[in-house]
Amino acid sequence: MIKKGKKGQGLFGMSFSVIFSIIIIIFIIAVAFFAIKHFVGLNKCTQVGFFYKDFQDEIEKAWTSGGRYVGDYEGTLPNSGLFGTKLTKVCFGKLNSLNSGTFETIRQELLYDFNEDGTANIFLYPAEEACAGLESYTLKCRNGNSECMTTEENFFCVDIGKNGEVIVKLNKKTTDTLVEVSEP
Repeated sequence: MIKKGKKGQGLFGMSFSVIFSIIIIIFIIAVAFFAIKHFVGLNKCTQVGFFYKDFQDEIEKAWTSGGRYVGDYEGTLPNSGLFGTKLTKVCFGKLNSLNSGTFETIRQELLYDFNEDGTANIFLYPAEEACAGLESYTLKCRNGNSECMTTEENFFCVDIGKNGEVIVKLNKKTTDTLVEVSEP
């Protein structure tokens, strides 16, 4: 029961300043959760960007090598935990490739998602788990002007490992003009 003569008391016998303080605290907590969610999402996008950059650097290293180049690219793309991307596969090749074999379902799904014009040659799957604008990537060398990677007209995907590792084979013969990327 509210006593007469207490002007500063409102609901439940608390003063306006206490109620206002509680509202401010709730607002601050909500903004903090929003900021944390935003920065975690930004971290995921950054990880994808670093994966593309590291892969491109390795392809350019193989492409500019004077002789034969044979090696594995071992990149990371964390896919679990708080900072994981929830991606399961990284796919290589053109979506308009004819020889996709066991990856035909994924290729068709990506083709539907992207309505691809044929320029991209790296795709993240499932696409909806990737950051907007980073679902696919067109890898070109020398300031983005030259083709330097091929999958020999094949479309294939590699699983992202438990610890986020992505492994693909890189091969370039002395007479080749493009670095061939294939399954490990």
